[in-house]
Amino acid sequence: MMKKLLLLLLPALLARPAAAQLLKPVVGPGTTFGYVFDLHGQHAPFELAIAGATDTLRLNWRIRGLAGGAYAVSPTAWQRADKLNFAQPTPGRTVRLPNDQTFMLLSKSAFAALVARHRYEYDHTVYELRADTAPLLLGGRPLDVLHVVALGDPTELWILNNPDFPVICQARHNPLGIDFVLTGIK
Repeated sequence: MMKKLLLLLLPALLARPAAAQLLKPVVGPGTTFGYVFDLHGQHAPFELAIAGATDTLRLNWRIRGLAGGAYAVSPTAWQRADKLNFAQPTPGRTVRLPNDQTFMLLSKSAFAALVARHRYEYDHTVYELRADTAPLLLGGRPLDVLHVVALGDPTELWILNNPDFPVICQARHNPLGIDFVLTGIK
């Protein structure tokens, strides 16, 4: 009887520590990020899919399941950009970003600076790493993200802790009025 009870309890005990572990999704071509965007008080579902990542990073987007397009992030920008592109997406087109801009993710060099120095600069703004007491949850599990706060303005970002794809998972208090939160990864 005691053996049966232990066999029943063992899976529950083993599953408990796993629930506290951070969710570390594998990201690459084929990965789709689902968001809810808050644009000046209007909510819109938004999807961003990594369509290609060989040389140029191709990001396909879709809003409300209706309009879609793409961004092409050059190899130089993917490595060293220091600005985010917040221009309204152009439906039906591939927008080639300048070498100093990324869309919905940091450059690899900015992410490396964040990890090494706990700060980075983007768009002439310094962002500092914060210790989170309330993690970003995805499907009820804490997502492995780095929380940064801008110096001099109230912007907060949560960035996926992934050196190859440091995708921005949440933005809050953006001075441009564009906030968003990640709702799923598939």
